[in-house]
Amino acid sequence: AYRENFGIEPGGQLRHATPYQRIVWGADDADTIRRNFDVMVRFIDDGEAGLKSNAERAFLLPEPESAIVFADRVFALRQWGPSKTIYRHLLASEPENAEWTYRLGVAETWSGNPARGLELLQTALDIGLASAPLYLARCEALLFLGRADQAAANARFALEMDPGNFDAAMRLGVVFETHGCFAEASRWVKHAASLRPDSSETRRYLES
Repeated sequence: AYRENFGIEPGGQLRHATPYQRIVWGADDADTIRRNFDVMVRFIDDGEAGLKSNAERAFLLPEPESAIVFADRVFALRQWGPSKTIYRHLLASEPENAEWTYRLGVAETWSGNPARGLELLQTALDIGLASAPLYLARCEALLFLGRADQAAANARFALEMDPGNFDAAMRLGVVFETHGCFAEASRWVKHAASLRPDSSETRRYLES
């Protein structure tokens, strides 16, 4: 049926499928593949617009874990619009889930609504999630809102919890550069470079 309907051999490869096939293959039993194959095809063929409509479809699948796997994959791909749709639906049935609240906050921030993103991240913190990624996400939302001092404080919290956090070190560099403290900015970027020596981001900054 796959050959007839989609023009590929079973086990073959859809055009541009490589980044997305984990949405389907993450749980590779036959029933899961049959249920999710069409979702992946529409995602690839229609792009983000197609995925937004299929984000709703994810919740019609028999097993709730299928929707969660789908949500995780879409979030990892940084598809913020579909991520918001999926995590709103998940939170409707489990509003105290701090991880899903955090992820919705990240999606809101990066899709152009950092004020709402910051509210959700604070809610996740109040529920009990205290992690380096959460503090880094708060830092990013605060930077978007122009609240650099608070952003720096959250980046420092992230580094205290995870001293090897490259992104937190880079955000501190950005904050200090914004304040015109170029020596301190350079110090943090060099620290980030020590954490990730092959980073083109730090190399461009230090060579500029």
